[in-house]
Amino acid sequence: MGLEEDVFIGNSLIRIYAECGDLDYAWKVFDEILERNTVLWTSMICGYGWRDMPKEAFFLFFEMVAAGIKPIP
Repeated sequence: MGLEEDVFIGNSLIRIYAECGDLDYAWKVFDEILERNTVLWTSMICGYGWRDMPKEAFFLFFEMVAAGIKPIP
């Protein structure tokens, strides 16, 4: 998709797809972005939370921490 370097647009798409309930597309965008920051991870985690998928959100949070990304306090 060409989003590998444009984190702002990638994050916007993740949020839009997640808020509309299309987590498959949100994940595809997230997966395309090479340099994931805390904001991208948080958007994806919130997407699962909005869709009442706490197990997936929890798992993704721990995956974020394992990737070396520190949560915002």
